[in-house]
Amino acid sequence: MEDNFGTISRRVALVGGFAAAAGLVNLSAAQAGNVPGARLTTGVTPTAADAAGPVEVTGSNYYDSLVAEIDFSPASGGIFLGSPSIAKLPDGTLVASRDEFGPNVTDQTNVYRSTDGGKSWSFASRTTAFWAKLFVHRGVLYMLGDDADHGNVIIKRSDDGGLSWRDSLLLDGTAMHTWPLEPWGYHMAPTPVLRAGGRLYKGIELAYRGPFPSTQALMISADENADLLDPASWTVSTPIDSVTYLEGNAVQAPNGEIWNIMRRVGVRRAGVARLSPDGTRLDYVRDIDFPGGDVKFHIQQDPASGRYAAIANLRTDLSRHHRNVLGLVWSEDLIDWHVGKIVIQEDDDQSWADATRLYGFQYPDWIFDGDDILIVSRTSYEGADNFHNANRLTFHRLQQYRRYLDPQDLVLHYTFDTPGRPNNSLVVDASLEGNHATASGGLLSVGRRGRGLELNGTQSWIDPHFALGNEMAVSKAVTFAAWVRKEPGASRDQWVMSTQISQVRGFEVVLTASGAMRVGARSTAQEPLRTRAVGYPDDGHWHHIAAVLDFSGQTMRLFIDGAEQDSAGASVPFSSPTYQRLGPAFEDRIGEPSGGSGTFAGTLDDIRLYVRALTPEEIRGLATH
Repeated sequence: MEDNFGTISRRVALVGGFAAAAGLVNLSAAQAGNVPGARLTTGVTPTAADAAGPVEVTGSNYYDSLVAEIDFSPASGGIFLGSPSIAKLPDGTLVASRDEFGPNVTDQTNVYRSTDGGKSWSFASRTTAFWAKLFVHRGVLYMLGDDADHGNVIIKRSDDGGLSWRDSLLLDGTAMHTWPLEPWGYHMAPTPVLRAGGRLYKGIELAYRGPFPSTQALMISADENADLLDPASWTVSTPIDSVTYLEGNAVQAPNGEIWNIMRRVGVRRAGVARLSPDGTRLDYVRDIDFPGGDVKFHIQQDPASGRYAAIANLRTDLSRHHRNVLGLVWSEDLIDWHVGKIVIQEDDDQSWADATRLYGFQYPDWIFDGDDILIVSRTSYEGADNFHNANRLTFHRLQQYRRYLDPQDLVLHYTFDTPGRPNNSLVVDASLEGNHATASGGLLSVGRRGRGLELNGTQSWIDPHFALGNEMAVSKAVTFAAWVRKEPGASRDQWVMSTQISQVRGFEVVLTASGAMRVGARSTAQEPLRTRAVGYPDDGHWHHIAAVLDFSGQTMRLFIDGAEQDSAGASVPFSSPTYQRLGPAFEDRIGEPSGGSGTFAGTLDDIRLYVRALTPEEIRGLATH
């Protein structure tokens, strides 16, 4: 909820003294430009069902990474927070900044400081800047941005850690006459300032006033030993001959070249341009598939592994533009990109329509901090005007990020051996994704190994919110596996799991009243539900079930107790090579159909979801260990 003081109400009560026993934690937030009034620490995972205090969370992970809210601006004030940026000073002080947009605002940026690792923040200064990026060079804090919306390029230097600034004009936007449209000025975003080969590089854009605003990407660079406040120190490249790209990332490619990898609006793709060795020419090279390429993203190279990491908005719903899913993506060569982890997603138990309309975790800026990644987000959450017009500046920590610079195939794993409480409680996800869920009406019971969750066949199920669909989105293949002990002799079909594409079922596993395991799946909302059914031993004993959907290979393979059933019927004519999720009408469910009736009666254990096709050997291993 939101009141006149900007209070964010957290629907979580964590064990260990980090939250009130009442189940709600109120995080007081400062008005824009003031010192934040409180701090919030998170990251505690319950370790036993009988741990003291209630545990109630929804099936997402916004609060898994949240450390603090830096700033707040109520939607009613018409001042929206944008362009988050972060840097770390040599003494360990964190510095963050944001500008503002909306009616009746000025081109000003607020700067904040934290001396306790981001747990609390204090207001430091307010200065004229827009779309600005903080960076530290030779121990000194700088800010590179515009002096106004589509204005001149400026650089600022602070010798006291962001408390005061001195400015320099680098590029005069009114002097640009290199293109047929009327000159307008410069555009940029808080994308990386790269240091490589003795120089500093930054991607920016020329912006023109034509039939609609258009941009041309270019790059600026300077010798690392030069006076960065001297305009003569900077070399400006020619722009690429396109108005398609913006908010470019300066990165050094594996072959040593300097590339500009740029956002391409409206599609999950990015543009790649190459800078000449002397910094004077930027040439378009190609487009690449890039998860989150249609919204501003931020790329850096991991200093240990050499792999490239980016924090970007993942478009898991192809039917709409949304920014309520933020993820880490990675690449070995800057060309082929893979999703490593969903870092932040809406966890306030909204409908998908409201979650995409009102919630946003966007324009991330981030830095490496040892084994962690520190992120600042332009956040629309609880009371925002819409997903775009952010009402909060939030600070997040992604711990041990290198775990996610490898393929993350197992994206959900419920063992029930590290639960919260059995009723209306946290079901801990043992995968690295943090897709925790609530269990409504279930009771902890003896599982296949350790504990399982017993569902009563009427009002009990597991609610992972929209986590299954978000993880499956745009996947070439998925595997669902679980141990089940169904009560025998049921007179109706019982759903083990279900998720949706648009208004229809996208993937479901059902144990039927006629003694079969039926799996249904479709890759798009338009194609019919492709189904297969095989006999299931309705004997009241534990059995391992698995369904492997290979959308690109057009196969559906079913397994019971590690043995493939009817392999001759595996061919399925899926119409899309990936799972094309569209806005679902209902939340994902385990132990109940999504949006319907058919609750499972029995016990579930070791529930797993993979975003690849497991081999028969791997499934046999799950069924025998």
